[in-house]
Amino acid sequence: MRKPPILWHYTDVHGALGIIQQGQLRLGDARFLNDITERRYGNDLVAKTLEEERGVATEMYPNRSDIDKLLRKTASFMEPAANVSSLYLCSFSETPESISQWQRYAADGHGYCLGFDATLLKRVTPLRLLKMSYQPSRQRALIQLEIHRVIQSYLAGGLDEIVPLTRRRRLDYLSLHFRRLLEPVALRLKNPRFEDEHEWRLIRQYAEVAADKPDVMFAARGSYPKPFVSVPLHIARRGRRTGLPLLKVICGPRLQNDLARMSMRHLLDTKGHSEVSVETSPLQQAWR
Repeated sequence: MRKPPILWHYTDVHGALGIIQQGQLRLGDARFLNDITERRYGNDLVAKTLEEERGVATEMYPNRSDIDKLLRKTASFMEPAANVSSLYLCSFSETPESISQWQRYAADGHGYCLGFDATLLKRVTPLRLLKMSYQPSRQRALIQLEIHRVIQSYLAGGLDEIVPLTRRRRLDYLSLHFRRLLEPVALRLKNPRFEDEHEWRLIRQYAEVAADKPDVMFAARGSYPKPFVSVPLHIARRGRRTGLPLLKVICGPRLQNDLARMSMRHLLDTKGHSEVSVETSPLQQAWR
């Protein structure tokens, strides 16, 4: 039988305890990513592509100046600091053997790497599992595809339910909605220098209505309070709720080997996850 693909989540002991004991994953507010330049990279690329696509749209729709105005206005709204965030995310990696990720996200090697069944993660609603894009040509193609998909929806009247024709400042509202559709695309774009992380992201996007407001909590991250939402990770199968889509836990390369494995094994067994395997990072011999 083919083994399911695994995606790895690097975390410290507090994060590992929260996920295993509570069956929940914390998704951080996208405005407060660890790398403060990251969100700007994606948004700037989307804004630049919007400006470039104005010329393409003019040729494709020569009698529709409203499309040009829509793209231009949307580009002006792609400023991260001005966004009222409706996006929360959690990062995963295709590899459990990244020293840089152990350092940055797992307490400098004193944390844990949790391996999740990627197929089951895709079934966690209302979340979306997206693979990060690092190659500039691929990034532009993703943006262009979404831009023209929304243009087609606009031409077909698909945005009229979102923004009634009688509403004043219709262009502003349409552009803000267009930006909201492009924000998940912007979050998939990362500087090529980070390609070694092989990152995926689990994203939750909230609607901008009172009924869908997130229950925001805060946790200390270094010297800053950072907002997050908790999302249950249990998977429903045939109408029944099953356990976490967790397959394996790797203890950090700088932890005391026997104690780390024994204590994590006891935790998993106590919480009903005896099928989850526990291993020590193969980096332990090379990193002290």
